[in-house]
Amino acid sequence: MRISPHQVSFHMRHKDSPSLILVYYEPNDSDAQCKYYLFHGRQVMDLMVLGLDTPPLFEAVERFMEWDVLKQALLDSIYAR
Repeated sequence: MRISPHQVSFHMRHKDSPSLILVYYEPNDSDAQCKYYLFHGRQVMDLMVLGLDTPPLFEAVERFMEWDVLKQALLDSIYAR
């Protein structure tokens, strides 16, 4: 996973706002599961160091995410502050 300097700067500047990072992970192994991870913007430095070992706010093992599930995860993450 790569995070650009611009993304790091943005999330550090807005760490007290509901900025979120959504990651879709599709492994090279076709038998492995695809995953979605949702992180708060304030976790951007942990993501830089730990990558996907950073504890997410939300994680789902899905090939195709249902929009209602993702929408609820986003809203829960925003209002859980």
